[in-house]
Amino acid sequence: MSRRGRSLVWALSLGALGALSGPFFGCGESFRTVGFLDRRDTALPGGNPTAQVLGLGDLDGDGKLDVAVANSRNEVNVFISKGDGFFATGTVFPVEQLNGGSRSIALGDFTGDGRPDVVVGNGGTRNLSIFFNGGDGRLAPYASNPVDVGCTVVGVSIVDLDGDAQADIVLGCTNQNELRVLRNRGGTSGFDASYVLPYGTGQVPTPRQIATADLDGNGQADIVVGTDADLRVLTNPGGAMTAAVSMPLNMRSGAIAIGDVNGNGLADVSVLVGQQEVRVYEYATGGTFSLLVDYLNIGQMGRNTNQGLGVGDFLKRGRGDFVVTLPNPSEVKLVVNRGESNMVNQPTVTSYEFPMVTGTTGLTVSDNGFAVGDVTGDGLPDVVLRNGAQVSVLVNAALQ
Repeated sequence: MSRRGRSLVWALSLGALGALSGPFFGCGESFRTVGFLDRRDTALPGGNPTAQVLGLGDLDGDGKLDVAVANSRNEVNVFISKGDGFFATGTVFPVEQLNGGSRSIALGDFTGDGRPDVVVGNGGTRNLSIFFNGGDGRLAPYASNPVDVGCTVVGVSIVDLDGDAQADIVLGCTNQNELRVLRNRGGTSGFDASYVLPYGTGQVPTPRQIATADLDGNGQADIVVGTDADLRVLTNPGGAMTAAVSMPLNMRSGAIAIGDVNGNGLADVSVLVGQQEVRVYEYATGGTFSLLVDYLNIGQMGRNTNQGLGVGDFLKRGRGDFVVTLPNPSEVKLVVNRGESNMVNQPTVTSYEFPMVTGTTGLTVSDNGFAVGDVTGDGLPDVVLRNGAQVSVLVNAALQ
């Protein structure tokens, strides 16, 4: 049976994966079905290590996103997509650290060859491990590994921050609470020593997540920081970064994500607040940001702080939907964007709760523990999650 035919069977019969259907009325929209196919698991190779963080990128250049995983044995595993939600696993690459664990990972092209390279932020040792992509998914460690950055890394992003066509490394750090930048010297020649990029004055709040994208449409990458108290954005006018704009949250940001939510061609900033709501901010005139939409009643308080948020156009309508991961019980929720604005008290939501296994607590979710992207090559975003000793994929089953 073709994938499309198989999708229809699952969408009509498999409530366990949260498939839903209905006439999502909007601007010319017709009847649609949204949900996931069966969950597809690929085990980490060798000795049952646990996946800690993961990132997506087309490591072998075949048009399908692959996965890089930092595991509990201080290694990076490369998972090459087979195109059906499963992965081929190959060589493991040691991460240079002495203790602690990998807290973050990012993929991006440092060398300009069109293939993503890999950076791992090592939480316990205040350093980074950098790997260059050999062109087929094989990684070569940077000669200067580990790269000391003088702070505990909690978030990594790869982006051309200074406009020289070379991807730089942006870090969110604790001990001290800082943003740091490692400027790319080009090719495989390496990086300058990190410098501090202020995102506040006085007692600066703890950064929990960072993300980068061009939010104002000027072709320059901006920086978003989720903290214990607010959401902060440093816009980039093409020179020095501007002072941070703050959107108060009155509680810790659970997770942040960037994507075009309203379909106007500009990236918007989304934040998961209190495990209960997704707030979306769009760029406004004068370097400010305004609330675009607030999806309420997504989850419940008291499910601890491990959670995640992703944005993807799951129904191919030109605007971003939301994926929320929540623990206790382990759950993945897809919030359908129907073009709403202001406050949405009853958002359209489909949910998949991971089954409990004897002696475990189900899916392990955390910041940097899942990603949204097309791993099957069909043009639809899928959900990729760390899940104990395996990587799990929920394959998009959207139909029209």
